[in-house]
Amino acid sequence: YIAAYAVTSTALFAASLVTLLAHSYDFLTLAQEFTFDIKLVVLLNFIACFYLLWMLATIRLFFGELRVIEMEHIADRIPFSMVTLLFLLLDDENLILDWIWFGLTLCMKIYHTIVYDRIDFLQVKIVNRLSDSVGAVHHRWGVLAMYTGDISVLLLLLFMIVDVLMAKLLAYDVFQGLGSIESLLFGIQFGVMGIESFSYLGKLALNMYEVLYYRASFGSRLITVDTEDFSDWDDDEFDEQVWENKAFYVQTFSIFLSALKASFYMLFLWIIWSHSNLALPGTILQGSITSIYLLYKQALQFRLFLYQSRRLDNFLSTATETELAAADHMCIICRENMHWPATYERMRKRPLHPRKYPKKLRCGHILHLACLKDWLERSESCPLCRKKVFQLSSEPGSVPAQPQMSPRAHDQE
Repeated sequence: YIAAYAVTSTALFAASLVTLLAHSYDFLTLAQEFTFDIKLVVLLNFIACFYLLWMLATIRLFFGELRVIEMEHIADRIPFSMVTLLFLLLDDENLILDWIWFGLTLCMKIYHTIVYDRIDFLQVKIVNRLSDSVGAVHHRWGVLAMYTGDISVLLLLLFMIVDVLMAKLLAYDVFQGLGSIESLLFGIQFGVMGIESFSYLGKLALNMYEVLYYRASFGSRLITVDTEDFSDWDDDEFDEQVWENKAFYVQTFSIFLSALKASFYMLFLWIIWSHSNLALPGTILQGSITSIYLLYKQALQFRLFLYQSRRLDNFLSTATETELAAADHMCIICRENMHWPATYERMRKRPLHPRKYPKKLRCGHILHLACLKDWLERSESCPLCRKKVFQLSSEPGSVPAQPQMSPRAHDQE
């Protein structure tokens, strides 16, 4: 279908071009004739066809075969972006130029979506590679080369630079009086993509720090252990070598980027309102409201996260051996076995890692402390019954804990 569409579009454009060349005296006449009637539709369709073929070719060249999750993310995010960008094409005389900016912006949004997924996949691959080779020496420079040598990281840096340059170009074009207000709006889209790229780059740097200074050196520390057999180490021992304060820095950085994005929208909203007689664009209003709401939501979630983190170790009791047996020793999040600290130390001849302590919630459900910490970064409720993990001081007294149903029995129901 794509090949047939490309051939048809090219044939129609070539026929229109040959017809106009036969009746035009110069280039200006040719360009003017191309902007009338059906010929304009043929030209716009050819530009769309060109961008489609260009996008397919570049995706195949730089990214290869797309994974299912990447295609799903494109299908989920791009339609809304297309509708937003199409609103920028209305009520403007420079339709051809805006159509070019529309295609370029849409291609960049698709590239960014794929790169973000590849960055996430890269981090998973590196952590899995390190965990599969526990006991081997992983030099930090070698692990760093895994990151910097990946094309996804290089493309992320390249796209961030291109976003900034395009935003500057389009904004400068408007303020010099050479373009239209739509050019400024497309420039804002590139600016927002630049901020999002910087956000992913910052989070990537935080993840790199954790891997380099906590996980990569774990294998070398095992080498120094006076043993030739690592079979007695837990399979998930590597997973416990984490940066405990990482969630604090990640959420702080996310709030900073959300504030920067909201300020970026508000700045251009003020520029348009104060330097022109035009109505405020709906896309900028939508972006401003969405970014401000996101900032407010993240700030509340961060405040709640700090409150819960302070109470986590002191207000939750460790489950007893009887309670663990009643729960089949299964964590309700990771679905792996839990151990009572004294029993684990007696059986394994070493203490249980604090992150693996079984913690009992107010509702009676039991889970690993590490799983609870990760869960509280996203929610304040129990993952199974949705009751709040902690009772706020302004709320009524806590409800006595109820016995936990076996997770395996719960699955069977």
